[in-house]
Amino acid sequence: VRYARDAFEGLRLMDALIGVKRGVPGAALPELKQRRVPKKDVAVLEVDEHEGSVRSDVSITNPVPEPPFR
Repeated sequence: VRYARDAFEGLRLMDALIGVKRGVPGAALPELKQRRVPKKDVAVLEVDEHEGSVRSDVSITNPVPEPPFR
């Protein structure tokens, strides 16, 4: 995945990508930049599917209005 800072950098990136895809001689993608913030390990939470599945008091019998057109 590659990200651009703004629309102009995105256009340059897409031009390079299309050039590589079409086999244009000398076309290459720009080098990947180093991450400024190191990647962190994210803890995975395991949730019981049945825990916390209480239905709210919202009415489900409200009439659905007819649209003014058909």
